[in-house]
Amino acid sequence: MGSALLIIDVQQALCSGKLEVFEAARVIDTVNLVAAKARAARALVVLIQHETDDGLFVYGSPGWGLADGLVVGVGDLRIRKRSPILFTTLS
Repeated sequence: MGSALLIIDVQQALCSGKLEVFEAARVIDTVNLVAAKARAARALVVLIQHETDDGLFVYGSPGWGLADGLVVGVGDLRIRKRSPILFTTLS
């Protein structure tokens, strides 16, 4: 089984404006560096985008889009998610 890099919720609404995360530009640069290394190692790069029925994360809206400056490779996989929690545990 190969390796994969998951890039989760690096979206425009969280990287600019009122919800901008701390040091968003540095975070995007770091994600791009790690993703480039993953692609060079032939690992799968998966970009996961959160979406909602209303608000900033409506599918196709500017806020839903990937953050400005985030590099997307030709072979990268994109996944839409509707739950704010990507990983859950079963008990």
